[in-house]
Formats: sequence, structure tokens, C-alpha cells
Amino acid sequence: MPGPRERPRREPTTATVGAVNPAPDTSPGGGARRPPQLRLLAATAALVVVAAAALGTRAWRASPGCDDGAGGRAPIAVARAVLPVVDEVAASPHVASVVATCLTYPGPVRPDGTAADVWAAHLDVRGVDVDAVPGAVQALADAASPSAPVVWSLEVATADRDVAVTVRPGGDAQVARAAVEVRRAPGVRRVVASGAGGDASTLVTVASTEDVVGAVAAAAEAGTPTTTVDVADAWLEVAQVRTGDAPAQDVVRVAVDAVAWPGVYRVVLRGGGAARADLAVHVDDDTVREDVADRLDAVAADVAGAASYRVESPTVQTVGVLGPDAVAAAADATRPAAGEDVRACTGDELELALTGFDVALGSRFLRVTATSAASTPCRLQGMPDLAAMRTSGTLVPSLTLEPARSRPAEPAAVVLQPGQAATSELRWGAMSTSQDPDTTVALLVTAVPDGPQVTLPVAQAVPDDPPGTASVDILHGATVRVGDWAPSPSP
Repeated sequence: MPGPRERPRREPTTATVGAVNPAPDTSPGGGARRPPQLRLLAATAALVVVAAAALGTRAWRASPGCDDGAGGRAPIAVARAVLPVVDEVAASPHVASVVATCLTYPGPVRPDGTAADVWAAHLDVRGVDVDAVPGAVQALADAASPSAPVVWSLEVATADRDVAVTVRPGGDAQVARAAVEVRRAPGVRRVVASGAGGDASTLVTVASTEDVVGAVAAAAEAGTPTTTVDVADAWLEVAQVRTGDAPAQDVVRVAVDAVAWPGVYRVVLRGGGAARADLAVHVDDDTVREDVADRLDAVAADVAGAASYRVESPTVQTVGVLGPDAVAAAADATRPAAGEDVRACTGDELELALTGFDVALGSRFLRVTATSAASTPCRLQGMPDLAAMRTSGTLVPSLTLEPARSRPAEPAAVVLQPGQAATSELRWGAMSTSQDPDTTVALLVTAVPDGPQVTLPVAQAVPDDPPGTASVDILHGATVRVGDWAPSPSP
């Protein structure tokens, strides 16, 4: 698809506008001069409004050269939309300054190949006291008309940006109130709420790992938009996937503990609520991977909230589950039926699907799920075999399959009761599709030795938009690490 039509680069110019008591004009023929407001906005012009230290009449004073370098001026409709907002918000006693930047960028290309300019107005309200942030947000939202002939970009922030909130024209201050509430939680250093609607998100930074549990709880209670809590002095992130949901506190505590374990350099905990929590623990090398997994397994039964975990080294990962419900499910799945030897599952008794596609740190993850359709218990053992089919309809050549983790000579068996499922996790490194665009559109999976080969479109797990385009970057020469069958965590 051709890119947008190139335009000459326009360097921004600035104009400083002071909120001051105007001195009378003593020049010959003088008198109070009318402020040249409409000169302040050019194609890329900046305004700074400084709140008066004392009450008085406002005057606007422009620096010279407020144009786009080609003699262009902002349309009067743009000036009339922006300047009253600047003036109104700057009048607030809690606002130290308003920085307004107006600029143009190319709009949609017309049939004749030209593009109309689109005007954008960026207003940053700065120096607001923390307690005054919701009021400043509401004032800015009310002043900036959604129907104005500009694209608004609005933000209110405290002097040191320990609270910063994106403002939606015509919106309310609910997100700002939630952000201020979270900022008051012990140990919280900064709250930045950005975006709007479905794209809204919040980043909460805390001073130390000891503050994470409280900050996560405060964000869930306040209802800040999809929130990530990170730590100033450690590489630890706890992220919601839905506003208001959060991982259980004891799962968060496991994440906090894990980031301090020897060999661990990063911990990421995502999910909570309706989305099962997923704990990713990144370690320096394979020598500590199994030790970290053993420590997680040792606390699994003491964790009330269910979560899956993976311990990742640069070359391989170990997976498992936390929480008594998940542990009980795993125990049931591996317990043979009383009074009988459990037979091996046949391929015809297993319903296969692809689930759980994910990306992280240059790796790709995809799960093969096998659900028992048998009427009696059966046993799965080892790892599935697979091949990859490309967009061209051919198989990926030189595909290497490796075990995902160190394993005993006799892999653990998974006993499935009717309707129960097991999963095998696949992992591969990101590959360049620009060099090889013949990507993988389906996996051909053989769940058990001598079983049927089942074709599973990757669209079962990968977004397919537009339809028929879902694929993954398993390319010529790829190495895919395949996990042994393991009990599926409870949904």
C-alpha cells in the first residue's frame, strides 16, 4: 500500500503569551492596545499562558515570527476555537500554565492526489495541584468543544507529573478522580492515565516492590482504566487486561517474591478476574530455571488465586500452575481410575485445537489443546508431532522440533477423564517475513504415535482480520520447541 504523500517538513515556531496586568502604552498616539490574539496561531505555533500572580486584566503579547515559514496563518475558525479555551482554562487559580501547540498534518488524499490540511491543537495544562486535577480536567473537557474544527489532544498534569491525565473533549473527570485516589496510596510515585475509550490505559509507578500489592488493590478499587503497576527499583510489572480486574493478592505476592530470587531479572504478571492470571518469570540461564520452577511449585498449594506460570530462560521454558483449584485439577488429571490400568488415548478420541497465541521478548507462543472425547479414562504421554503448512500450500522446509524443557527418559503421563483436556505449548523465535513472506497458515498435528494427522488453521488462535489472512512466522528453517502434554488449567 503506498504511503502518504510527502510534504515539506515544517519547523515549529513559538509565541509566549503572558497573563499580566498590562502597562499603559505611553508611546505617541498610544492607549491600550488590543491584543493580537489571532496572530498567535500558525501552522506550527506554540502558546504559553502563565497564570497571573494577582487578579487583573489579561493581555496577550506575541513573539515575532509566528508563521509556518511560508507565510501561512491558522484559519480564523481554528483560532476562535482554541484561544478561548486557553484563556478560560488559564483563568483557573490552580493552573500555573497552559501550553498550546497548533500544527497541521496531511489529511486524507483526494482523488486529484492532493491532501487537505488537518489542524490539531495540543493543550497541556501544567502545574496543577494534585487535589485540583479533577477540577482542571473537567474545566478543560467542558471548554474544548468536540465539534471544533480541530483534532484535540488535551492533558492535565501536576508540576512534577506525578499525576497526568488525558482529557476527552466533552467528557467527565471520573478517570482523573480515580488517578488521584490511586496516587494517594502508600508508595505510589506517579499515575499517568492516557488514551480514551477502549484505548484508555493507566501506568502506576511505585517506589519499591513492597508497595505493589497495595497499588494493585487501589487501582482495582478506584477503577482506573486498564492499569499496569511497575516498580522504580525492580523489573516487575503487574498488568490488568480488563478495567477493575486484578490478579489475586496472593498471586501478586508470589510475583513480588519471585523478582528477588537468585537468577531472576524480570517478572510480568497479567490478567485477573475473568482473565486467568499468567505469571512470566524471566531468568538469566538454564541453570536456575528448574530451581525457580520448583520454588513456584512449592508454594502452589498455598495460593488461593489460580494462575498459570512459565519460567523462561533464553533457550527454553518450564510451565506450571498455581492455586489449589488448578493443583487439584492437575492431580485429578494425573490420577489413574481406581481398580484399573489406564490405557493410552487413541488419536480418534482426541479433539484438537489451537489456543493461547502470545508474543513476548522476541518469542512466539501457541498451545495445542487435546480434549478427550472418550467414554473412559485414557493416558497421554510425551509431546505431539507436527508440521507447518504455508500460504503457498507447501510444508515449511527444514523445520526442527525440539523438546521445550529438559525431560526424563520417561515423560510424565497425563490421565484424562472424559471431557478433560491437556495442552502442549509451542515456542519459537520471531522470524523476518520481509525476507520470507510464505508464512504458516496451519499446523498439521499428530497427537499420539500412529494417530491421524489433524490440520488446525492458526486462525483458531490468531486474529483473522481481514478474514483469511491469519498466519504466524514459522518459516523455512524454523526451530519450534514443543512441550510435553500437561494438564490444562481450569478455565
